[in-house]
Amino acid sequence: MSGCGLMRRAELHCFVGRVGVTLHHFHRETKEKLNIWAGWMNLENLYGSEETLLKVFEAALRENEPIEVYKHLATIYAQSQKVELAGKLYQTMTRKFSGVQWVWSQYATFLMRHGKQTQARALLQRALKSLVSKQDRESRGKGRV
Repeated sequence: MSGCGLMRRAELHCFVGRVGVTLHHFHRETKEKLNIWAGWMNLENLYGSEETLLKVFEAALRENEPIEVYKHLATIYAQSQKVELAGKLYQTMTRKFSGVQWVWSQYATFLMRHGKQTQARALLQRALKSLVSKQDRESRGKGRV
Protein backbone atom coordinates (compact mmCIF):
# COMPACT_ATOMS: atom_id res chain seq x y z
CA MET A 1 0.00 0.00 0.00
CA SER A 2 2.80 2.43 0.84
CA GLY A 3 4.45 1.55 -2.47
CA CYS A 4 1.38 2.84 -4.26
CA GLY A 5 1.69 6.21 -2.54
CA LEU A 6 5.36 6.38 -3.44
CA MET A 7 4.61 5.53 -7.05
CA ARG A 8 1.98 8.23 -7.26
CA ARG A 9 4.38 10.75 -5.74
CA ALA A 10 7.07 9.75 -8.25
CA GLU A 11 4.64 10.06 -11.14
CA LEU A 12 3.50 13.44 -9.83
CA HIS A 13 7.03 14.87 -9.59
CA CYS A 14 7.80 13.68 -13.10
CA PHE A 15 4.60 15.30 -14.36
CA VAL A 16 5.38 18.56 -12.54
CA GLY A 17 8.87 18.64 -14.05
CA ARG A 18 7.60 18.03 -17.57
CA VAL A 19 4.84 20.62 -17.27
CA GLY A 20 7.29 23.20 -15.89
CA VAL A 21 9.75 22.64 -18.72
CA THR A 22 7.00 22.58 -21.36
CA LEU A 23 5.32 25.75 -20.12
CA HIS A 24 8.63 27.47 -19.75
CA HIS A 25 9.30 27.31 -23.47
CA PHE A 26 6.96 30.29 -23.70
CA HIS A 27 9.08 32.26 -21.25
CA ARG A 28 12.75 32.42 -22.18
CA GLU A 29 14.40 33.70 -18.97
CA THR A 30 17.56 31.60 -18.80
CA LYS A 31 17.88 31.60 -15.02
CA GLU A 32 14.24 30.68 -14.52
CA LYS A 33 14.53 27.89 -17.06
CA LEU A 34 17.60 26.55 -15.29
CA ASN A 35 15.76 26.69 -11.95
CA ILE A 36 12.98 24.53 -13.35
CA TRP A 37 15.49 21.96 -14.55
CA ALA A 38 17.34 22.09 -11.20
CA GLY A 39 14.06 21.51 -9.38
CA TRP A 40 13.28 18.55 -11.60
CA MET A 41 16.74 17.08 -10.94
CA ASN A 42 16.12 17.55 -7.21
CA LEU A 43 12.83 15.67 -7.47
CA GLU A 44 14.45 12.85 -9.44
CA ASN A 45 17.20 12.64 -6.84
CA LEU A 46 14.65 12.37 -4.03
CA TYR A 47 11.97 10.18 -5.59
CA GLY A 48 13.33 8.79 -8.84
CA SER A 49 16.18 6.47 -9.69
CA GLU A 50 19.74 7.31 -10.66
CA GLU A 51 18.78 6.40 -14.23
CA THR A 52 15.89 8.88 -14.35
CA LEU A 53 18.04 11.57 -12.74
CA LEU A 54 20.71 11.11 -15.41
CA LYS A 55 18.10 11.33 -18.17
CA VAL A 56 16.83 14.64 -16.80
CA PHE A 57 20.45 15.82 -16.36
CA GLU A 58 21.26 15.02 -20.00
CA ALA A 59 18.13 16.83 -21.19
CA ALA A 60 19.00 19.83 -18.99
CA LEU A 61 22.48 19.93 -20.56
CA ARG A 62 20.91 20.29 -24.00
CA GLU A 63 18.64 23.15 -22.89
CA ASN A 64 20.96 25.16 -20.61
CA GLU A 65 24.55 26.30 -20.15
CA PRO A 66 26.33 22.99 -19.33
CA ILE A 67 28.51 24.29 -16.51
CA GLU A 68 25.44 25.62 -14.69
CA VAL A 69 23.70 22.25 -14.93
CA TYR A 70 26.81 20.47 -13.66
CA LYS A 71 26.97 22.93 -10.73
CA HIS A 72 23.40 22.15 -9.76
CA LEU A 73 23.86 18.39 -9.93
CA ALA A 74 27.08 18.56 -7.90
CA THR A 75 25.24 20.57 -5.23
CA ILE A 76 22.34 18.11 -5.25
CA TYR A 77 24.68 15.14 -4.76
CA ALA A 78 26.66 16.88 -2.02
CA GLN A 79 23.56 17.98 -0.11
CA SER A 80 22.01 14.52 -0.28
CA GLN A 81 25.23 12.91 1.01
CA LYS A 82 25.93 11.02 -2.22
CA VAL A 83 29.64 11.54 -1.69
CA GLU A 84 30.92 9.05 -4.25
CA LEU A 85 28.67 10.38 -7.01
CA ALA A 86 29.55 13.98 -6.14
CA GLY A 87 33.27 13.15 -6.24
CA LYS A 88 32.97 11.51 -9.65
CA LEU A 89 30.99 14.45 -10.98
CA TYR A 90 33.57 16.95 -9.70
CA GLN A 91 36.31 14.91 -11.39
CA THR A 92 34.39 15.10 -14.66
CA MET A 93 33.94 18.83 -14.17
CA THR A 94 37.68 19.41 -13.69
CA ARG A 95 38.27 17.76 -17.06
CA LYS A 96 35.43 19.50 -18.93
CA PHE A 97 35.86 22.93 -17.33
CA SER A 98 39.56 22.95 -16.40
CA GLY A 99 39.85 26.69 -16.96
CA VAL A 100 37.07 27.59 -14.52
CA GLN A 101 38.35 28.47 -11.06
CA TRP A 102 34.99 27.86 -9.39
CA VAL A 103 35.10 24.16 -10.32
CA TRP A 104 38.48 23.65 -8.68
CA SER A 105 37.64 25.58 -5.52
CA GLN A 106 34.29 23.82 -5.05
CA TYR A 107 35.87 20.40 -5.54
CA ALA A 108 38.63 21.24 -3.05
CA THR A 109 36.05 22.49 -0.53
CA PHE A 110 34.05 19.30 -1.04
CA LEU A 111 37.14 17.16 -0.38
CA MET A 112 38.02 19.16 2.75
CA ARG A 113 34.48 18.77 4.14
CA HIS A 114 34.79 15.03 3.75
CA GLY A 115 38.16 14.75 5.51
CA LYS A 116 40.29 14.33 2.40
CA GLN A 117 42.81 17.10 3.05
CA THR A 118 45.68 15.36 1.25
CA GLN A 119 43.58 14.94 -1.89
CA ALA A 120 42.42 18.56 -1.63
CA ARG A 121 46.02 19.82 -1.48
CA ALA A 122 46.97 17.72 -4.50
CA LEU A 123 43.90 18.99 -6.32
CA LEU A 124 44.83 22.60 -5.63
CA GLN A 125 48.29 21.98 -7.10
CA ARG A 126 46.65 20.55 -10.25
CA ALA A 127 44.31 23.54 -10.32
CA LEU A 128 47.19 26.01 -10.25
CA LYS A 129 48.91 24.24 -13.14
CA SER A 130 45.70 24.02 -15.15
CA LEU A 131 44.58 27.59 -14.57
CA VAL A 132 48.05 29.07 -15.18
CA SER A 133 48.57 27.08 -18.38
CA LYS A 134 45.13 28.13 -19.67
CA GLN A 135 45.95 31.77 -18.88
CA ASP A 136 49.30 31.41 -20.68
CA ARG A 137 47.62 29.96 -23.77
CA GLU A 138 45.09 32.78 -23.82
CA SER A 139 47.73 35.50 -23.46
CA ARG A 140 49.86 33.95 -26.21
CA GLY A 141 46.80 33.79 -28.47
CA LYS A 142 46.07 37.48 -27.88
CA GLY A 143 49.61 38.43 -28.87
CA ARG A 144 49.14 37.04 -32.35
CA VAL A 145 47.51 39.10 -35.06
